[in-house]
Amino acid sequence: SQLKSRRRIGFDGRGFVDLSTRLAKMPYQELTDLIGIGSLPIITKAIPDLLNQLPTSVCEGVLKNLWTLSQDEIIRNSSISSTEAFLLGLKKIMLDAVKNDPGSKQTISPAVLRALQKATIGYIFSDLCKNASPSNPVCMLNSENIWSSYIRCLEIIPVAVISESDVLKSEINLGNIYGIALCARVLSSMSGSSASNRTRKIETFIACQNYPGNSNNDIRVIDQIRAVLVTSLAIAPQPQSETEMKESVMNIFEIMLVQGGKTFGLELLAIKVAFWWES
Repeated sequence: SQLKSRRRIGFDGRGFVDLSTRLAKMPYQELTDLIGIGSLPIITKAIPDLLNQLPTSVCEGVLKNLWTLSQDEIIRNSSISSTEAFLLGLKKIMLDAVKNDPGSKQTISPAVLRALQKATIGYIFSDLCKNASPSNPVCMLNSENIWSSYIRCLEIIPVAVISESDVLKSEINLGNIYGIALCARVLSSMSGSSASNRTRKIETFIACQNYPGNSNNDIRVIDQIRAVLVTSLAIAPQPQSETEMKESVMNIFEIMLVQGGKTFGLELLAIKVAFWWES
């Protein structure tokens, strides 16, 4: 509230902003011991107001510190509140920056905006793949909401900036496949290319994964199964033409012919045909 309040005579807010910056740099445990566990989302929610008043030289560091705190909250406290508040704040900052209203004053520098964009397609994406995947019990029921917020941020970033990201173009693995699958359609639409090539790579990876035998309640095996199946559900509704659908099905059949029937190809095929039939 102090960040939004009107200026008072003899008060320029620098002391409060300095205190906020120091809080953002504190380790998670020390911060929550000081302000309480439920207060962290309030701080992350204030990101737009905080960054608008910080010097350009410290904005990037404060942003990364607050993001790290929100991820620590997932790991330590099984809560996604700060992550959701952070992504909503990030979207507001980038939307305000690209409105280009001639009558409004630019509140964030181009350098800070660029840093926010690179963070979104860099370490933020990587951390969400790790901490906001369906295989994480904390985010199992809320991962879709978190990723929806992330994708809304991604849609604001210029294609030229996204094309520079090594993270979004990295090799597909079980750790990042869900995030890449969710971003495939929006990235293709932004670049004006077909989503079929991106989707085909994901489908090929899934169809080549060997289905584990008796897991004996092995958490890692269960997480693998969950990640593959949920990713299959994520890409199945993505629109495809009749020709693309036929090519996709033939590709899966070819993999099953070579790899045998002990892969996830059959599950993927069943999910795709079910969605295609309903549509």
